[in-house]
Amino acid sequence: MDSSHETSLTTFGEVTGESCQTSILYLLPSGEQVATKEAISNAFAQIPNTIQLANISIDDQLKIGVGYSVQCIVVSATALGYPQTAGE
Repeated sequence: MDSSHETSLTTFGEVTGESCQTSILYLLPSGEQVATKEAISNAFAQIPNTIQLANISIDDQLKIGVGYSVQCIVVSATALGYPQTAGE
């Protein structure tokens, strides 16, 4: 562990990340596939200096509209990290 940091992590707050794909006429996918890894990366990016996620919840959602559907992987978590100090 870097000796310039305290030994305990700070709770930054709640974060959410998602990865979605739309299907036209319910069958023809458009865009990249949904991916849990991408949803987690998006959650990490919500708050700078986040180094760990805790209390993670992963949900698979399907929204259906007229002629299309949207599938999303949604990650909700608590962001933890070391607070930025002056000069960093």
